[in-house]
Amino acid sequence: MLFGVFVMAVNAVLIQRSRALTGGAVAGVPGALLPVPVVPDADFGREREAPAKPSEPSAAAVQPAEETAGHAETAIEADLGKVGETSAAAVVSPQSATTAGLQLRVPPSALVSGRLFGRTRVQAADREVGFTRTEGRDLFALLATSKDGVRQDLVIEHLWPEQGEHGPQHLETGVRDINAALRGATGLSTGVRFVIKTGQCRHLASAFFDIDLWRFEQAHLVANTAPEEDTRVQALRQMVAIHEGPLLAERDDLWCLPLRQAAARKATNAVMRLAELEHKTDPDHALDLLTLAVDRIDPYSEVLWCRIMTIHGELGRLPAVRAAFQQFTERLREVDAEPSRQARQIYRGLAG
Repeated sequence: MLFGVFVMAVNAVLIQRSRALTGGAVAGVPGALLPVPVVPDADFGREREAPAKPSEPSAAAVQPAEETAGHAETAIEADLGKVGETSAAAVVSPQSATTAGLQLRVPPSALVSGRLFGRTRVQAADREVGFTRTEGRDLFALLATSKDGVRQDLVIEHLWPEQGEHGPQHLETGVRDINAALRGATGLSTGVRFVIKTGQCRHLASAFFDIDLWRFEQAHLVANTAPEEDTRVQALRQMVAIHEGPLLAERDDLWCLPLRQAAARKATNAVMRLAELEHKTDPDHALDLLTLAVDRIDPYSEVLWCRIMTIHGELGRLPAVRAAFQQFTERLREVDAEPSRQARQIYRGLAG
């Protein structure tokens, strides 16, 4: 009897101590939210140090329970791309990330919205975020193009190719500028990292971000792999809605061009697929989609303009065919080009 009471007392002490170490959250309880250690910026350029030995408890482990409990709400203040070796692919939504079976929830006030199509803009808490240094603006634009990150050597090669040994310094300056600007915009503590390092890659801590290009790429994947037609069509519509203008339109960096062209090509294919579906029942709606595409996606796309002319021709609208070909020709003159022989043949066959 006395032995049983002794065992119960020991268990109670262990549970209380466990709660003190985890800020009140108990491992194994569904929905438990564990605080994750926040690493100061001073160590940013180095790989994370090995965990302390059991005989050397960390400072966080010896904090009073009332202090660690206060961090439960800020469990998102973490290097989400490295904790538990979770990759960016493990993030299931802009608001949450799964790490070692636990879900790290990001409050709306800490979610950063990044728009790369059209004019690049960054917002947090309904306010536009401005970076104070060119390095920060350039680095954010590059890292936002890939949810999985960019190798550090490629970052330097793309952004500071002529800086030699000073390239890494520019990189660290950009990292500090992004972290400082977003901490100020979201109100998170100075230990939060929005730009993190995994292996040889630098990337945005994806659980904090809603980037339109990331949603565009996910929709593209769904549009080409989903078994249900309704799901594929919805994904195609999402791609068209997201592509509000050329990717990183205000930038003329060489590294932007292939990304911009690839996004335009994917969006154009999405419009063509949607237009074919709409053409069966509502050709005018199909024309609206195609016209939207030449305004917002690719004004020089011969495929889009020829399809516009073809549908007008099928509907017997010869003046509209001529007007479309004239618009196409004028657009191409802007880039010192002209319609191909195939496009001219299609036009002559429709206009007579």
